[in-house]
Formats: sequence, C-alpha cells, structure tokens
Amino acid sequence: MKIRDKLSHSPDGPAAAQHRRKMVLGVLAFAGQVTLVEQEGRHEAAMFRFLCPYTGAGGKNLLPLGVGAGVRTLYCCDRFYEDEIEERRQRVTRRDPYQSSRDRAKENLQFYYLELDQDTRHSQSLLTPEGHQRLMDLVRRHNVQLLVIDDVEVWTPQVGKKTGEYSQVSFSGLLEELTARGISVLIFTSGAKGRRAVPTLLGSLPHKKLSIKEDKRHPMPGGVRLVISREASHDTSLVPRNFVWWSKIDTDENFDFSCREGDFVEQKSPSKKAIEDHREAIKAMIGEGVPTQKEIADRLRVHPSTICHHVDYLVQHGEVLMDRQKKKLSLPNPDASKAKGTDDNASG
Repeated sequence: MKIRDKLSHSPDGPAAAQHRRKMVLGVLAFAGQVTLVEQEGRHEAAMFRFLCPYTGAGGKNLLPLGVGAGVRTLYCCDRFYEDEIEERRQRVTRRDPYQSSRDRAKENLQFYYLELDQDTRHSQSLLTPEGHQRLMDLVRRHNVQLLVIDDVEVWTPQVGKKTGEYSQVSFSGLLEELTARGISVLIFTSGAKGRRAVPTLLGSLPHKKLSIKEDKRHPMPGGVRLVISREASHDTSLVPRNFVWWSKIDTDENFDFSCREGDFVEQKSPSKKAIEDHREAIKAMIGEGVPTQKEIADRLRVHPSTICHHVDYLVQHGEVLMDRQKKKLSLPNPDASKAKGTDDNASG
C-alpha cells in the first residue's frame, strides 16, 4: 500500500520529490529511494557493508561516495554473524578519530537481528505480515531514516515445507511503504542466487544499483581490494562510476580502508588534475599560515573567483575550515571535535 504525499495527494508529489533529493549517504543512498548493492561473494565486502550503516548514522565520509547524514539508522543482519558484526563495529569505532561522530553513531545506529530459532526466523521474514509489521514498528519507534538490509535473501525466504503455514506479502509493497515515508533503503544481495531473486522481490520498483567484485588480480595481504561500479546514467555527480576500494587489518589488528583518488580505476583528465593541484596548493598555503582567499589568490596569481570556488568545495568536503565572521581559513585539527557532518575523514 502506498502512503500518498500529504501536499499533493500523490506518491510522486512535491514532498516525495524533496525526499528523493536529500542525500542520506552521499550518492549511494537518497531519502525516499531504494539502492540495491549486488555482491559477487558475500564475505569479501563485509567491512564495506558495515561501514555503510556506520557512516550513515555517524555522519562520516565514505570516500568516494560522500558523507552520511548522521541519521537514525536500522541495520538488519543475521544473528549467526553477531560476533563478527560486533568485531567490525569495534574496529570501525577505533578507526574513527572523533569522539563526536563515535557518540553520534552509537546513538543513531540500531541493530535488528534475524534470530537463530527457525520458527522465529520464519515469522521475521519480510515476506510475511508479521515480519512486515515487526520491521515497521521498529522503523516508527526509532524514527529510522536509513534502513540497511544485509543479505536480503535470508530475510526473504521463499515458501517451502517449513514456511508454507505463513501467508506471503509483497516485498516491493513494503519498500513502497518505506520510501513513501522518505526512508532510504539500502539492500545488499550476494551471488547468483541473490541476483536471480531480485526481479521477483523488487518487481517494477525503481531503484539505483551498485555492484561489488573482488579484484582478484591484485590480492592484498591482510585485506581485500574491491572494484565497485555504480549505475549513474543520469547522475551529474563527480563521483566516479568505477573505482577501487580497499580495506585491511594490519599486524596490530588495526583496521584501515580507503579510496583515494590514486586508487580510482578511471584515469584523471588534465583539467581534473589541474583542479586538484590548485586545491592542494590552497591547502598547503593555509597550512603555512596564509589565512584569506585574497592573499592566496595573489600568491598563486589566480583570479579570486577561482580561489573562492575551490575553497567552497574544500569547506563543503571538510578539508578546510572557515570562520564565517572573520573569513579566515584554517585546516582541520585532527584532535578537535568539529561540527556534525564535517568532523571526519573516516575514509583515510
């Protein structure tokens, strides 16, 4: 059942459009939309999967996809992997250098476990009325704005001998109800079985898509290198459509991950390299104590409007701080807690 927009009495009215434009997790997840993440194998992307709800809840930057909105997040996962998920949470929390975003993630991130008992699992299925109602109760209780369903196949078991007693409901209908409330839904699936199930589960429901494959040609000791591709046929974002993302655990059991520009699969154009060189030069000058855009423009012999454009970008991405009253620029202090949404560079 669709919940219609109060302003237009249409599920595609002004308020619904406003929901869709709001980024909840960079270009990966928008309010009121569904994003499907297809994995070649389930375990290779385990840390990436956990970072999605953490960065969404904590307001962290998941390069190169963008910054999470720091919103109430519900992470649906299997109790069978509870110990591993707790280990990931601890590793990611230790990796986060800012107390403010650690606290925000702890407050905003809620877990909904698929229990081990088979009868309970069947009743939690998102294809049953009871499972549908359980999830919606949690969504309303916690005022959820980002819903992450890890391994959708285990949450949507098909009817069999043990599940035949439970009546079936539409999974796409549940997604329509969630997105009509402005909730962003991020769904992970894995393997050929997961890909085959998607058309039946989602039907004709519009959704964005991301695919993840392990880069087996370039193995990483103690870690994994992933090739991530996103559908972006109508996307004007500068985020690359294909890029390499890696994560590893070092000999001291410390977790690290990144997707720096140098890791991107796409080659930089000369114009893009020139832009990046300008931005690095601006940060270097700020680090040397040059505090104003005019002084930077004079020293670099660049038009002030060009410096203004670059500074706006750097401030928006948390790479430079600006005192709005004094118009003074500075670099982030890694030991200080900054404002919500800018207090990180969790992506390394």
